[in-house]
Order: sequence, then structure tokens, then C-alpha cells
Amino acid sequence: AGTGGVLSAPRVIPMFFGGDKFQTQLSAFIQAYVTGSASWQLLKEYGVGTGTAAPAVVLNQTPAAMMTDAEVQSFLSARVQDGTITVDAQSIAVLFYPATVTITNNGSVSCKDFAGYHGTTVLGSGGRLAYAVIPRCGLEPVGALTFAISHELAEAATDPVLTAYNDLADPYSLWTLNYGGVEVGDLCQNLADPAFNEKNVGVVARVWSNSAAAAFNNPCVPAAPGPAFFSIPQHTQLQTVQLNNKLRSIEQIPVTAGQS
Repeated sequence: AGTGGVLSAPRVIPMFFGGDKFQTQLSAFIQAYVTGSASWQLLKEYGVGTGTAAPAVVLNQTPAAMMTDAEVQSFLSARVQDGTITVDAQSIAVLFYPATVTITNNGSVSCKDFAGYHGTTVLGSGGRLAYAVIPRCGLEPVGALTFAISHELAEAATDPVLTAYNDLADPYSLWTLNYGGVEVGDLCQNLADPAFNEKNVGVVARVWSNSAAAAFNNPCVPAAPGPAFFSIPQHTQLQTVQLNNKLRSIEQIPVTAGQS
């Protein structure tokens, strides 16, 4: 659930540092994923349409061995200002960092706590730019990287400025405490089979579908082959609690001392 806007026609800008051996493969994956992938088309239910992929940009700067997210944002703003990339309100800049670079974001460390993340930065013009960061993490074969890319692109398109599809509606809001995030990719991240190998595209992350869940089908799409079984209790008793400075109405089961 969420109230912010999404990207209706995303334009992805892949940005590589010099000598990236996977540049051709990753650029081809992005092109296939946002323009013709059945996986991406599933995001229509959130208002996200077919995307486009800009030509890959090869950067001539050498990144520092240690970078913070604030430094990533400053770097992106500088590349917009100097004309290296041209962006608009539908753009998602994707930065592919080499294995020699460690990135920290809100206390989390790349390749230890995350294999990718997305965010939003304010440009000098006052506009906002959605971006995704993909560290290398020694991930090979390339399918391990495309999994991370698809996860972050799907979330950047459905939650570009971090105010859209990034919450669970009541009475399920308490579940947000059990996940590292509750965007469309996060809700399927911890499955035993979070990846799907889509023909002519590559390995993609499965994402949450509200419409599939409402139809009592596997909510993580593309759905894995075979039957799926879910047990979802419905509790009629609700309790008001404060979560992240908001009053939420959550499910509860009252259990008094001595009872089981």
C-alpha cells in the first residue's frame, strides 16, 4: 500500500565504471526486462507501464574504495550537472560499482547486509531522481546480478521517492517489523525460491502482486511452477498500536497469564 506516485513510463540509465566485464550482458538484461519482460508487465497493476533503457554510460571517474550513500547521491548530482547523463521525472539511474568498492547506507554495508538498494536524491534543479545502486559483491554468474537488478528496478518504479508502495495496509501493518522492507520485491525476498528464470530475459526477482493475493493465488510472481499452499488466519479482534509514529489497527489474539 502507499500514497505516493509511481513511474508510469520508467527510463532506465545504466551507468558503469570503465572495464566492467559484464557491461554488455547487464545492459542487454535491462533492455529485455523493462521493455519486453512478462515479469515487468506484472507491475501494471501498480500503474507502472513499459519502460525504456537508455544507452549505457561509461564513467571516466574512479570511485573511492569506501563510499556512503550521501556520496553516491553527490556523485549522481554532479553527473547530471556536468551533462554526463540527461534525466527527467521518469528516470532511474543505475550505478554498477566494481568489486573494489564498499558502500554504506544507513549503517548497512554492501555485500554483507545488501546486494543492492534504491533511493531518491534531490538535484540542483530541485527535481528528484530515482536511483539504484548495485555493488558487485563477487556475484557470478551474471544471474546473481540480474536478480538484484530486477528487484531494485521493480521497487524503484513502484516506490520512486519512497512514499508509494512501501507499507502494508491494516490489519497487517505489524508484519513490517519482520522484514528488512515491505516493498514489492522485499515481500518475496525471503522465500526458498525468490528467483525465476524467464525465457529470453534472464534471472529475475519475484515480486508481490496484490491482485494475485486477492484471487487466492501465489502472490509472488512470476509464480513458481506447481501448486502453492498458504495458510492465512483471519482474526476478528483488532488492537490500536503506534508504529512509526502512526496509529495502526492490527490483528491480535489475547492470551492471559496461564493460558495457551
